[in-house]
Amino acid sequence: MDKVRIGIIGMGNMGRFHANDLLDGKVPRGELTAVGSTSPHKLEEYKERACRFSDRARR
Repeated sequence: MDKVRIGIIGMGNMGRFHANDLLDGKVPRGELTAVGSTSPHKLEEYKERACRFSDRARR
């Protein structure tokens, strides 16, 4: 079966929890492809893990 590509908006407690589960392979068909947050420092970990990211604070 194909993977389901998932993006997460908001990298607070729940967002990080879900993102890490996806990246650790705990969701068999899920693939984290993008993350977004208004707090740039919360995106650093995911830049290193090859996710697309959005930082509205840069505008």
